[in-house]
Amino acid sequence: MSYEKLEYIIYDNGSAGYYNGKGFLHREDGPASISASSEEGYWLNGARVTKERWKALTRQKEMTVAEIEAALGYGVKVVK
Repeated sequence: MSYEKLEYIIYDNGSAGYYNGKGFLHREDGPASISASSEEGYWLNGARVTKERWKALTRQKEMTVAEIEAALGYGVKVVK
């Protein structure tokens, strides 16, 4: 995952989207587009993908610090 800075744009019709530095709809941690009727669209570098495909490509898993420490076998320090 790249975690590049994305631009979030809300349009007059109520829809919104996240755009990467190249101007493509893109988001790795959620839907990149949301329509005025709340439909979510998953996009990676301008290519629309299904939610299932997006999950497979981004391979995200939410973990607590304790779960991370257990998986690594040692303690971690959270830094911002």
